[in-house]
Amino acid sequence: MKQADQLNKLPEMESNTAAQRAAAGSEGRAEGSVDTVRVEEPRIGRNAPCPCGSGKKYKSCCMRRDG
Repeated sequence: MKQADQLNKLPEMESNTAAQRAAAGSEGRAEGSVDTVRVEEPRIGRNAPCPCGSGKKYKSCCMRRDG
């Protein structure tokens, strides 16, 4: 195939490639997608009383352990 023929077919090839990617992307997402669920827990303030019940501030008690 001559280079001129290849250049003439380039727009057609690009549109075919885009259509194939779109089809593959929509199929792949429908089958293999997993929705991430994030559990929203209330954040404990540094100076709030520790929830463990020690009576200390959270920053002096369990903050280092909780990460």
